[in-house]
Amino acid sequence: MGKKRRNALEYDVDALKALADSIKASRKEVADGGLINLDIDLDKLKEVVVGLPKKEREALEKYFGLIPGTAAVRKMKNSLERMRKDVAFCDIINRSRTAVYSLMKFEYISVYDRNAHELMQNIISKIDKGDDEDISDIDIIRYFVIFLIFIIDGPKMLYEEGTDTLNEDVEAVANYEVYSTLNSVWNASMHRLEDKSISLYAIKQLISMFEVCDVQAMRKYVGLPVEKEFEEDKPLGTFKEIRLFKERLFPYGAWSVTTSMLYYAIRPKSKIKKFSSAVNKFKRTGWKQIQDYKADGFIILEFSSGIREVSVYDIGGFIFSDPYEVMFLSVTPEVF
Repeated sequence: MGKKRRNALEYDVDALKALADSIKASRKEVADGGLINLDIDLDKLKEVVVGLPKKEREALEKYFGLIPGTAAVRKMKNSLERMRKDVAFCDIINRSRTAVYSLMKFEYISVYDRNAHELMQNIISKIDKGDDEDISDIDIIRYFVIFLIFIIDGPKMLYEEGTDTLNEDVEAVANYEVYSTLNSVWNASMHRLEDKSISLYAIKQLISMFEVCDVQAMRKYVGLPVEKEFEEDKPLGTFKEIRLFKERLFPYGAWSVTTSMLYYAIRPKSKIKKFSSAVNKFKRTGWKQIQDYKADGFIILEFSSGIREVSVYDIGGFIFSDPYEVMFLSVTPEVF
């Protein structure tokens, strides 16, 4: 059946409601508890289902009985017994579960949830996409999510306040729910930013500073295309996996200066000229004379493997714990 004919096909309303309820219930299994309630538009949900890959769409149609007049697999008796004996029946159930989890991606939620699209547009209004006019709205969000989850706060997790963390048992199974995370960040701080205050180009440059395999892992996490050789790599999932990944990315602490300048747009004019000059000088000679920049004191970082003391450096009036951060600022001068 062609897409136009399928779009014209009516889905059973009660079956769509059952699918919507299944999406809401399944979210609890992969999130940390701070879920924003979904307000699902059934017509938009149908549009999303119709656009899914054929095998996932057909599995949902069969499992929930979406097409009027067809029997819903979910209502069949002795389904567990049939799963043991009927490979095709088992395949429908497994594919339908995969499809339900696919529908929990923000790219789909932003279509069928009545409030998510507005949130997405609000966030995009704060991001300057520069010359990248052809980039889609959802890809802008994906790059921002990388910045939000993997870059901000360095080795610490986004949800940590002070020394508070989720316990290890929860972190081993919990995951970020992108919609809820974006909503929380918007309400907490992002709504106060000026429009187009965050540079998409700078975010892309920042991501590219890391090892290729790590960049591909972050891209895969948010649904951006990855190079073929990394397609089969195990994806990042739980808080625990993401924490260990971030600790490896930021062994000397958060890139606080970059975050302040890029996210909060804190650029004190009185310091910028001095800072810009110092960054360029450090780029030329700093690595050879790193001890000349060492400041008094140190910071204490708490990693999964234990406590670590890290030296700090004064470069152009700003304090850094990881001098490599200065190299990013030197190649991305529009940040400051």
